[in-house]
Amino acid sequence: MKFLKLFFSLLFVAALFSGKLFSQDLPPSFGPAPLMDNPVQNSEVFFGANPLSRAIVCISSSTSAGQKQKHTLAVCTGTNLGAPITYFPGAYTRVNPNLYYIIDQIGLRLLRMDSLGTETLMGSITGTPLGNLLGLTYNAANGQMYIIGSSLSQSQIGTIDTTTRVITVIGSPQALCAGGITASIAPQGGSLFSVDIVANNLYKFNLATGVATMVGPLGQDPNFGQDAQFDYDGILYWAAYTTGPQLRTIDTTTGGGTLICAFTGTQATAIATIPNAPPPPVSINACRNNVHAPILDNQTTRDSVVVALGSACTVTDVNVRIDLVTHTFDSDLTFYLQHGTTGVKIINRVGGGGDNFVNTVLDDAGTTPIASGVAPFTGTFIPSNPLTPFNAALTDGVWRLVITDTALADSGFLESWCVVVAYTCPVGGIHTIEIPNHYMLEQNYPNPFNPSTTIKFGMPKAENVKLVVYDMLGREVSTLVNEFRGAGTYEVKFDASNYSSGIYFYTITTPNFTSTKKMLLVK
Repeated sequence: MKFLKLFFSLLFVAALFSGKLFSQDLPPSFGPAPLMDNPVQNSEVFFGANPLSRAIVCISSSTSAGQKQKHTLAVCTGTNLGAPITYFPGAYTRVNPNLYYIIDQIGLRLLRMDSLGTETLMGSITGTPLGNLLGLTYNAANGQMYIIGSSLSQSQIGTIDTTTRVITVIGSPQALCAGGITASIAPQGGSLFSVDIVANNLYKFNLATGVATMVGPLGQDPNFGQDAQFDYDGILYWAAYTTGPQLRTIDTTTGGGTLICAFTGTQATAIATIPNAPPPPVSINACRNNVHAPILDNQTTRDSVVVALGSACTVTDVNVRIDLVTHTFDSDLTFYLQHGTTGVKIINRVGGGGDNFVNTVLDDAGTTPIASGVAPFTGTFIPSNPLTPFNAALTDGVWRLVITDTALADSGFLESWCVVVAYTCPVGGIHTIEIPNHYMLEQNYPNPFNPSTTIKFGMPKAENVKLVVYDMLGREVSTLVNEFRGAGTYEVKFDASNYSSGIYFYTITTPNFTSTKKMLLVK
């Protein structure tokens, strides 16, 4: 890998001294910009076709130093912002207006950045496809972070876990897009688009298969490492290097690029757009009343609420309101909030031998820690652990309150609670809680399936529910659900990767409803 990077760097020098800076007689490098006098440092730029459109852009002529700057539309010059940087940013992507991720192209590292330009090093990246990581983009439609790597003869996409920094490649390397150097996905999801610096075309990749197809010619000769990203208005902005560092837009129907302005300096290497004047957060109170779920000694009680919002909405703040929990020894109890794969212990055995939680609000912005409160904890408290891990997560799906009684001799009831979710949406959001007026168990989809399928069921009222998969001999294969859930409509995934082909049955059981359906696994 080190040899490959050195080779591409030498191509820069050769291009400079041979007078072929803009020639493609040899495949141009996607690496650092050529060295020049009076280098323009890395910049934070705010611009767009709409005067309110903004973005973060890097202008760089050094592989190890830079300075962020703030710019306005169509000017392409600006003022310094934040501290100098000490890495080469090959790609930016926005998760929300306060959270960005950065690829250090030379060090193959992942960094996180806030809206003030403060970077935090996450660590080294592993599993880099084709030895070089050149594009990074966040897909708000499914919450995945996507990457693209290239060897200048093939390109390949994948996903990256921002916690472990491990890349999972998708499909196989694609020679059709030989030098893909950008990764960009529209806010509504869809294909991943990439600029190819070898054939000078725009390509798109299927997110499921990794197969590339050509969109059309760029009409320009992109020479060095650069980046592109969609704004919320659906425009694909391109931090380009053609005859010099430029800001362009790309038509995702034809592939053609249009010049907006030219940067003063050497090379535009990365771009991350910022929403046009982000709307203030709105909130939804998703509440469960009259639950009356027993909290028994040394047992766990679960209750859930389903929240569905508009496309690409993200969480900005989460509070929890325990309207009423009756219990005769509060410090026996732990409370967890769960959403997707994220869980936070919000109350950890507080209150000693006091009774009950009454109108207890858990808010990171509170002034009194819950551990310093007194039963019945009426008022606003800082939770035992911050609720911030839920921020920036997609809000659709199940929010679950889990209460565990950790001792003997005392019991109680969960009567009512709410999760209060503040969120923003690119074009506004409409929230709904889908509650059917009858019990239902739908046919799984797809069917036949391999290796996974989705099962949808619904309940008109809150109660215990169990969803179990059986084989042809009636043996229990997997328990998908076994808990107390609120009224609503739910989807559960069944992964049969470890099972043999054949017919399987799935059965839902509640105190008032039982139903069984058949599905077919074909491998």
